[in-house]
Amino acid sequence: ETGNVENFYQVHGIRTGEYAQNAFSTFRNNYLAFGGHGAVFFHPDSALALKAYRPPLIFNRLQFNRVGENVPETTYLIPKDEIKVRYDDNNFEIGFTELNYSVPEEVSYSYRLLGQNEDWIVSSPKVRTAFFSNLEPGKYTLQVRTKRDKGEWEEPALNLGIEVVPPFWLTNWFLTVTFFVGFSMIGFVAMKVSGFWYRQRIKRLEMEQKAMNEREQLSRDLHDSIGSQLSLIARHLEQVRSVDEEESIVRLDAANQTARYTISQLRETLWALKNEEVHISRLAERLKELINRMLVGTGINLVTVFQINRDKKLQPIVILHLFRIVQEVTNNAIKYSEADEIELEITSKSTSSWSLRIKDNGVGFDINTLKREESYGLQHIEHRAEEIKAFAQLNSEPGKGTSVTITFNT
Repeated sequence: ETGNVENFYQVHGIRTGEYAQNAFSTFRNNYLAFGGHGAVFFHPDSALALKAYRPPLIFNRLQFNRVGENVPETTYLIPKDEIKVRYDDNNFEIGFTELNYSVPEEVSYSYRLLGQNEDWIVSSPKVRTAFFSNLEPGKYTLQVRTKRDKGEWEEPALNLGIEVVPPFWLTNWFLTVTFFVGFSMIGFVAMKVSGFWYRQRIKRLEMEQKAMNEREQLSRDLHDSIGSQLSLIARHLEQVRSVDEEESIVRLDAANQTARYTISQLRETLWALKNEEVHISRLAERLKELINRMLVGTGINLVTVFQINRDKKLQPIVILHLFRIVQEVTNNAIKYSEADEIELEITSKSTSSWSLRIKDNGVGFDINTLKREESYGLQHIEHRAEEIKAFAQLNSEPGKGTSVTITFNT
């Protein structure tokens, strides 16, 4: 009546599968009889009820196929709704089966992995395995369904939750912490960069202020030294008109010496201004030339001792003040020391500390008896040393000469 054809097997109540051709009959109450090796009575309704029974469908095996391992690790699954696998164990297979021990070849399987693919994949009755590889971290649902013969796929499907656990650096907490750390670092770097540019600006302003101060010091130096000496030359020349011939010669000679000294000072000033930075070694040679020019005709010999292991660049204002100090000390030695030798010693054993010393072998004097008016030269030297952040020290004893040491500690 329905036009449907049903196949029945031993599992449905038939004791044997061999019957004689055309050996069948129908009875009351819809019983069927088949002839073969004995008679078989069969009721279709009972068989259909038995055939409608659906054996349980289960997941029974989880196997990891790790690279480098000859024997895969297999875990037999107990009924559960979800499994978790590590992100580096994402090459695995899951077995499933229907507990049908009578006609398992009648059962077909299909599966799909929601979250990766919506299409069903048909698996043969003998394989009954779903294979997965390189799954991205996340949550998936494995669905498996069955059908018998040419029937329809049975619903609902069997579900198994699968979670591929991500590495810690892809977890939400780590990404959140990384975000805040990164944001904090960006803020920190931005603050540092802002602070760096602020410090650079302050440094630039300080350098500009320092350059302005140096120009002011140079102006004062030119006014105090060269300006006063030019005034002295002019005064000598004016007095020539009002004195006799012998005194005129003396005045002209004084004016000549003052002019030469002024030219020397002006030369050294221009040299210091011309060179933005000069190394200690170059300064030593220039000071040697300066002292030799000053000693011409005095009968005093110059000895130099240079121990420059660590050369250092010096600013023009430092060079200029050192020139003035050396000129002052050398001039005093020529006038008062009665020495026949002056020693210039420059020692630089590190970039943070170096010293300059001028020593004569003259008569010397007792520092404790130095009169106030005689100490102006020393005060002038000390003031210049302070201007360039150096320390000036005077040493002298009667009969043992005099020395002035300028020490830098930075």
